[in-house]
Amino acid sequence: MINLNDIPVIDWDDFEKASEVTKQVVKELAADKATLRRLVYDIENNPDLLRQCERHQLLDRLVIYDGGHKNFKIRLNFTTMDHFDRPHDHRFSFTSLILRGSYRHIWYKYDREIYDPAMDEVAKKWVDRYNPDDMSSIDIPDMEPLFITEEKKNACYTMHHSVIHATITTPDSLSLFLKGPGEKSRSIIADRQTNKLWWRYGETDESEERRKQKLMPVEVYRELRGKLETWGII
Repeated sequence: MINLNDIPVIDWDDFEKASEVTKQVVKELAADKATLRRLVYDIENNPDLLRQCERHQLLDRLVIYDGGHKNFKIRLNFTTMDHFDRPHDHRFSFTSLILRGSYRHIWYKYDREIYDPAMDEVAKKWVDRYNPDDMSSIDIPDMEPLFITEEKKNACYTMHHSVIHATITTPDSLSLFLKGPGEKSRSIIADRQTNKLWWRYGETDESEERRKQKLMPVEVYRELRGKLETWGII
């Protein structure tokens, strides 16, 4: 039985070592259904974890373990019925293990600089698809697919926060997702259908309105928990 409290601080500066350690963690946790079930059920009795659970257009996510003091958190990511080619990066590096479903994974190449530190504060105005950044000089069509992989159940990989990628998923796909700490102030999301882009910030830099938009009602958490039971994950 895995004990997440025994995991030492993860050094993400040593990316290869962090990848080795975190892949082992997610694989052991996925195999330990009793522990996974306890963590999922504990969310309802832990207001801080429930507050971190969020709803997005492309996925719903449950935060099942907050090991922020050791440089990692663990989530369960549920894909929705919406599927778009949205190149994006992350503020953090992460490891992901697919528990159910599959997706086309597109890795992009973009040779120009994305982040202007002078715009970090201004860009907080453009944080969702309804409020895209109309001042950016980033050319979305210039984000060229570098290569494409088909990720299926049991695929496990670690991704650096600098990589731009997109995942086009099958409905009700599920991943066990272990994230590191934020290493930049924001990340980009681009929509290749509309040629619009917007930005993602960490919780401490988000407005109260934005936090409320993403908040997951406890009824939705219970619905997702029920899916995990139906699917035999917990």
